[in-house]
Amino acid sequence: MADSPLYNASQKEVALPGNAATFDPQCVDEERWALGIKRQKVVLRLLALEGRSTFDIEEAAKELDCSVRLVWLLLAEYRKNPKLTSLIPKPKNGGRGKSRINPEIDKIIEESIDEFYLKTPHALKSHLVREVRFRCHKAGLKKPSAGTIINRLKKRSNHEIVRKKRGAKEARDIYAPIKGKTPETQYPLQRVQIDHTRFDGIVVDSFDRQPVGRPWITIFQDEYSRAVIGYYLTLEHPKTGTLALGITHSILPKDVWARKIGLEFPWPTHGIPELFYTDNAKEFVTPIIRRGCEEWGMRPPEQRPKRFSHFGGIIERTMKTAMIEARLIPGATASNTQDKGDYDSTGLAVLTLQELDLWLADFFAGEYNILPHSHTGLPPFVKWERGFNGEGNSIGFGGPRTVDDPEKLFIDFLPLKERKIQRYGCHIWYIKYWHDTMQYFLDRDDKRDFVFRYDPRDISKVWFLNPLDGQYYEARTYDLSRPIVTLWDWLAHIKNLRQDGQDSFDEDLLFRSYEARKDIVKEATSKTKKKKAIRKRERTHQAREEVILERTDIDKQVPEIEFESDFEDADLDGEIPEYYDIEKWS
Repeated sequence: MADSPLYNASQKEVALPGNAATFDPQCVDEERWALGIKRQKVVLRLLALEGRSTFDIEEAAKELDCSVRLVWLLLAEYRKNPKLTSLIPKPKNGGRGKSRINPEIDKIIEESIDEFYLKTPHALKSHLVREVRFRCHKAGLKKPSAGTIINRLKKRSNHEIVRKKRGAKEARDIYAPIKGKTPETQYPLQRVQIDHTRFDGIVVDSFDRQPVGRPWITIFQDEYSRAVIGYYLTLEHPKTGTLALGITHSILPKDVWARKIGLEFPWPTHGIPELFYTDNAKEFVTPIIRRGCEEWGMRPPEQRPKRFSHFGGIIERTMKTAMIEARLIPGATASNTQDKGDYDSTGLAVLTLQELDLWLADFFAGEYNILPHSHTGLPPFVKWERGFNGEGNSIGFGGPRTVDDPEKLFIDFLPLKERKIQRYGCHIWYIKYWHDTMQYFLDRDDKRDFVFRYDPRDISKVWFLNPLDGQYYEARTYDLSRPIVTLWDWLAHIKNLRQDGQDSFDEDLLFRSYEARKDIVKEATSKTKKKKAIRKRERTHQAREEVILERTDIDKQVPEIEFESDFEDADLDGEIPEYYDIEKWS
C-alpha cells in the first residue's frame, strides 16, 4: 500500500475523488486508512452488542477520541454502507470553489465572459480582464484582480470556449473523443497513405544562394510495414502534376534516381499498391489521378472520413518525426513564434532544394526505414521484406507488382490540356509546340481537339497523344534554345506582363523578357557580391593596419621628445584635421 502511486505525495498530481464522491481504497493515504481500521473495529464491536447502552457509546467515543454524536453517525453510516471507506473522514478543502466576491462583481465577470470574450474570436484573456475592470469601474464597483477573472474563466468548458470562439468543427477536432481507425493491413502495399505538409525550413536558390521560401513535401507511406516508400519535394503547393511525380517516385525502383541525386543508402521499397489512402484535399480526387490508378490496376484513391483526422495519424506522425529532425538544419523554422525567438531562419538558410532533397532521402533511407518502429517493433525495411518473403510458418506474398513501362506510368498521371492543331502546331500558355506527327492531321484539316500532357516542372515540352496509334510523342517548342522554366514561373511572368499593360502576347517577346529579367537579377547579384567582397577586403586591410600599429607601439620604445606647438591657441578654434601623416622613426 505504501508504494501506491495514487496517494504518494512524491508522485505527480493525480485526479482523486472529491468530498461528495465515494472513496477508492487505493486513493486513501496511510494515516486516514489506519484511522478507518480503528473506527471499523469499534463500530463492529458496537454492532455486535445485543443492547447498546449510553455507557457503551461513551466508552467508544473515548477510545476513538471523538464526540458521542460522531459515534452515532459512524454507526448509521456503516449500516448504510458496510465498508471501511465509509468510516474514513472526508478531506477538507477550505471552501474551495465557492465564490467570495461581491455578487454584483461576480455577475459582471460572467456577463463579460458570455457577451464579450466568447463572442470575440481573437479576444485574449488580457482583453477580458480589461473589459471586466471597465464594467466594474462604470458601475462604481471594486475592480477584481486578474487572477480572480482568469480563475472564473477556467471553470468554463474548454470545448465550449473553442466552439463559441472558433467554431464547432475546430472544437470537435480538438476535444471530441477519438473513435474508430482504418482496418489493419495484412501485407505490404495493401494500402499506402499519402499526405503533404509545408516543410519546417527555408531553402535557398542554387544560383546565388538567396532564400526562396519554404518548400512542400508529399510523403507516401506503406501502412503494413510503416516504410516510407517515396516522397516529392516542391516549392509550389501540391497539385495534380506534382502528385503524379510523387506517385511515380513511390512506385518505380529508386536505383537510377538514387545515383542521380547522390544517395548512397539502399532504398528497396517499390511496386504498385492496391490503394492510395488520402485526406480530403481536392488534388487527390481528380479524374487524372483516379483513371491513372485504374489504368495500372489500382483502386481509385480512398479518402478518410471527414472530421476524422486521426484516420491519417500514421503518416501525420511520420511527417512530425521528419519535421522534428529538420530542426537541426540551418534555416529551420519553429512551429510557433514563441519557439522561434531571435532565430533568423531566412538569414541562416543554407540548403538548396536539391540539397534538401538528398538530406530527406538520407533520412528516410538511412535512418527512418531501418530503425524499429514503435507500432510493429521491427524496422520498416525488415517488416517490408518479411511481408513479401515470409518468416517461419507465415507465407510471404511473393513480391511487389512492378511496372514494365516507367515512362508510360509517368505520363498517365500527368495533367492534360485539349488543343486544336494549327499551322504552327499547338498553342498552350502562349507557347507553340510542334511534333512531325501533327503534320498528318494538319494536312487533313482535322478540327478536333487533341490531348496534350505536360510536366509542370518543365514546360519546354509537352506529350502529344496520336489518336492513330495511341502513343505519346514529345512535342517541343519551336526554338530549342528556349530556357527551361516551370509552369508556375511562366504564369507568374505572364501575370506581370499583364500588369504592365501588355494586351497582346508574342512568344519571342515573352521569352526575351523572361531572359532579360533573369539577366538583370544575375547582373545585380554579381554587382552585389563584388561590392560585398570589396568592403570585406577594405575591412580586412584596415584591421591588419591597426594590428601593425599596435605591435609597433609595443615593440619599439618611442623617445620622449619635447616639441613646441606649431600653432597658437587661437588656431584651436578652427577646424582640426581628422588625421595627420605618420612620421616613422629611423
